[in-house]
Amino acid sequence: MNADLILNIIAVVVSFIALTASAIIAVRQITIMRQSNQVPLFVELFQEFRSERFQVAERCIINKLTSENTGNGVSGLSDDVRSSVNIVNNYYGTLGALIVHGILEERVAVSMVGYRADQIWTKLEPLIVAERVNRRSDDFASFFEDFVYRVRLHRPYVTSYGIVIHRVTDLTADQNRPQQELP
Repeated sequence: MNADLILNIIAVVVSFIALTASAIIAVRQITIMRQSNQVPLFVELFQEFRSERFQVAERCIINKLTSENTGNGVSGLSDDVRSSVNIVNNYYGTLGALIVHGILEERVAVSMVGYRADQIWTKLEPLIVAERVNRRSDDFASFFEDFVYRVRLHRPYVTSYGIVIHRVTDLTADQNRPQQELP
């Protein structure tokens, strides 16, 4: 009778170990699938970020937008500046929405383009606030604002997200150390 009990306990323990291992593998598979689904999405978004159209839109905002023309919101801008604001707002707003809905990993987007989003938000914020007043709605550019909030919350990215960034000076210091001989 004791032998049967021991065998049953062993069977339960082995089953539990198998179930635990299966659960761990399943979670890992889900993580890998999620990451692999994000890669094409982020590559496409980054191509838009690097496109001439987007670069021109950002330069337009930086160079043409002044505090004098922000009082009437986006609606009050000239066509070319309004178009630039919409291009940039839509891009960063899309990143923010994808993060909010759990489709894109925050740390990747924030660490790659967060600095520029924050820079543009600083320039656009008075304009966006005025547009919200005109529309009587806080929804305008809300995902863009959420993205910038996350950018500012996680500075510096290296410590906040645990990212390891290597510096050339580190390599130089490593090269000056005595080399170990290979066996």
